[in-house]
Amino acid sequence: MYRYGEKRTQRLFDVMLKHYRYFMLIDTGAYHVQGCLDKVRELAQNTGLQLVVAEGGLRFLKKLFTGPYEQGFCVIPKGGKVDISHFGPAQDVSARQFVQGGI
Repeated sequence: MYRYGEKRTQRLFDVMLKHYRYFMLIDTGAYHVQGCLDKVRELAQNTGLQLVVAEGGLRFLKKLFTGPYEQGFCVIPKGGKVDISHFGPAQDVSARQFVQGGI
């Protein structure tokens, strides 16, 4: 924000996050979620995204950073359209998953 000013920074964020709806915090057990929530809520609010906290492990994140991207990943080509079918069959939401204000 200091480099571009508040209005330009907001426009940049609006463009970058145009197709996002959620700001997700993944509870991997590697940190204390309660200690992060105030900052994460602020970030979600500032970006206009809905906060979602979901339980998850480190395996998926490690695979995301190191590859290869096989089962469990969907690689969409640049300019490609993402739809619900890319996420596989519907699954029940874990009792640990909740949206902003649920804690």
